Amino acid sequence: MTKPKSDPNQAERFTAIAKSLECDETGEAFERAFAKAVPPKRPPKPADGDKPEIKKPGQ
Repeated sequence: MTKPKSDPNQAERFTAIAKSLECDETGEAFERAFAKAVPPKRPPKPADGDKPEIKKPGQ
């Protein structure tokens, strides 16, 4: 297998694309985009037979 020829401009292109996509090393940009695209988790709904426990005053 032959080694591909090196491309001195590859790093510059990679950096330019990453900047245009607002990528960073911390992952914060990903987290912001993910939060916009995916709704937050909701707590599971109780089953039909499950009723919330009602406490009487003094208990």
